[in-house]
Parts: sequence; structure tokens; C-alpha cells
Amino acid sequence: PIGDPYPYYGGMSTTDGILGLARGCFGPGDCEEYTDTVSNLVRGGALSAHVFTMCLVDGATNPEGGGALFLGPSDKGLPEGTVKIPVSATGHYYVQPPSQGTVNITLGDKLLKEYSPEKWKKVGDYSYLPIVDSGTGGLTMPQELFNGVVQ
Repeated sequence: PIGDPYPYYGGMSTTDGILGLARGCFGPGDCEEYTDTVSNLVRGGALSAHVFTMCLVDGATNPEGGGALFLGPSDKGLPEGTVKIPVSATGHYYVQPPSQGTVNITLGDKLLKEYSPEKWKKVGDYSYLPIVDSGTGGLTMPQELFNGVVQ
């Protein structure tokens, strides 16, 4: 792991997330002491903001293919139909539902589950919104979704 979001741990990072890109400083206070990758790139002037984007969409809506990783604000527009989810919480990256419509969970062309915004807010543990944890080794999902993936 690169960086250390909590400087008193002596240099070994515990929460760097995907490719060491977790942001060590979430609060409004001074972030100068944080040595996570993104904070270092911002402090050094290589990035203009604490932003990284993972684009996993592939196919007709994204002719350049999936798997793109953008460090800093992107100068490209998001592919049509892409949902932009800003990191708005200070603890986990909560996935907010749309104000209207549904949240569709798909595997390829197969619709596994459709959630109303109200039901989506209770998918996560303890009736909290689902979170994105890019540093977790493994995948956790509700059993009904897992059953759809296995089929």
C-alpha cells in the first residue's frame, strides 16, 4: 500500500483502497499531513482536485471501452447514460438513488433486480444506503442478487 491516511500509524496505510487512491483527508481541516496518493498528487500540483473516476462501462454507450481510470477532473464528458456519484459522505462512499425512476442492477443484458429509491436506501446493512468500498477484497451483495448472478 502507498501512503498513510492516518500519519500516526508510522507509514503503513490501512485504507488506501483501489490502487492506493483512497483519500486520506475527508474533513474540512488541514490535509497537509496526509500522505495518501491523491493528496500527494494534489499537493504536488499534478492534480487540480481530489478526484478520481473509475469508468467500468463497456459497449455501445462507451466506444472507448470500459476500465478507464481518470486521475483528477476529466476533460472528457461522461458516456451517455452514465450516473455520476460524487463522494459526499465523510466515512464511506454512499451510493445515492436517483430522485425519480429506479436503480437497476444488471449483469450484461440481464436485469437482476429493480429498486425504487425508497427500497434502495435500505439495501445496505442496518438500513443505511449501500456503500462502495473499492479496497475490499471480495464482493458482498444481497442473496437475491447473488442468486441472479449464479443463474
